[in-house]
Amino acid sequence: MSKSWFLKRLLSSFIVLAAVLVLNFLLFRMMPGNAVSTIIDPSFSPEAKENLRALYGLDRPLWEQFVIYIRQMLTFSFGLSFLSRKPVWDELVSRLPVTLTLTVSSMAISSALGVWLGIKAALNRGRLAEKIVLRASAVTSSFPGFFVQLVLLMLFARALPLFPLRGTLSVPPPTGALDIFLDYGWHMALPVLSLSLMGFGGWALYVRNLMVRALNEDFALMARARGLSRGRVVWHAFRTILPPI
Repeated sequence: MSKSWFLKRLLSSFIVLAAVLVLNFLLFRMMPGNAVSTIIDPSFSPEAKENLRALYGLDRPLWEQFVIYIRQMLTFSFGLSFLSRKPVWDELVSRLPVTLTLTVSSMAISSALGVWLGIKAALNRGRLAEKIVLRASAVTSSFPGFFVQLVLLMLFARALPLFPLRGTLSVPPPTGALDIFLDYGWHMALPVLSLSLMGFGGWALYVRNLMVRALNEDFALMARARGLSRGRVVWHAFRTILPPI
């Protein structure tokens, strides 16, 4: 990796980040209406409306609002939420455990499933198993996430109420650590399933292509010629495609 390539990538990343920040700042101010109208009652006095605008810094010039916006982004001080009137940082932190659970669980399941299917497809080149894996991976990767999640909700939470429709715990919540854990897993099962279905396709295609190349290398051909078992040949081929630690 050359130094110039790294610097170009770093510069392009900063440019993209700057463009996202500027667009995020301008788009919400170019939209019809204003932020204050979403949090005030029509019966509020003009003084109350101005106090709210001052509270959120909306009474200042646009360039000064942008400076405040950048400073708050860099210091992770996001102010108050328009809807809950609570600090935005507290709202983010309160949702972090659920987000991490969804992300880590779905990533682990989708990667494990994708790797297994990719190896199976590589070992069955030209057969029905490979065609099924390739087509299933292409279909699941092409569908938008919100569509898949809505369909799963309609099927398994609405039509067939096998899973809860919302929330992370039942109301009222169960008592006992084990019951709470099982209830939490029941509520998280459908979201994790939807994210896993959308994520395994890329892993399967990637691993399949790498394994096909590895199994055709000289060391794999020599191993098969020497009578090594299929499992050992696959394991040694799989080790070659793993990133170096």
